[in-house]
Amino acid sequence: MTDFPAGMDAKSVTDQHQVIQFAKAIGVAHIITTASAGQHELLTSLGATKCFDYHDDTVVADIKQYIAAQGLSLKHVFDAVGAPQVADQAASCADEQVIVVTATASQKYKMPFAITEEDITLDIKHGPGRVVIPKRAEDGKKAQSAVIWAVENYDKLFRLPKVTVVEGDIAKAVEAVTSVSYKNSNFGKVVIKHPLH
Repeated sequence: MTDFPAGMDAKSVTDQHQVIQFAKAIGVAHIITTASAGQHELLTSLGATKCFDYHDDTVVADIKQYIAAQGLSLKHVFDAVGAPQVADQAASCADEQVIVVTATASQKYKMPFAITEEDITLDIKHGPGRVVIPKRAEDGKKAQSAVIWAVENYDKLFRLPKVTVVEGDIAKAVEAVTSVSYKNSNFGKVVIKHPLH
């Protein structure tokens, strides 16, 4: 949260868009998020109830103070950035029994997967090594329902604020994908129309 590597905001914001909308759709009453100040209005329009600027040195203390002042108990955290230090910081804002989901391989926290009918084994070379994600059949059914809901409600209750469609040229496709990487400041989703040449 306070020590995001340069450019991390681009990836976190695009993933936040979906997380916030799914949380709102299932009835989460309080959706607290962090992002750069320029993203707060958009995230609020998608369903966030309170936004904090992760650039602030006091962001963790500010979140804890807000939670206490509202009489809330933070029991679920979703790290859309996918960086261990970010997940740890987010977890530090919550109760000890917090459930943390992070978009990176972790033995400590849960990972979001759309296909959970079988165990998934990941070999992470520059990370924790071999990670086994145990199967969660019920979660697989929920994920499938969520995807169907998003498709059926696209541009009504669910939207992707920035989508770039690339067609024809492979070089343009590579450039577009690179533009939404951690190292760049653009955010959004890239759709590649096939065939490319």
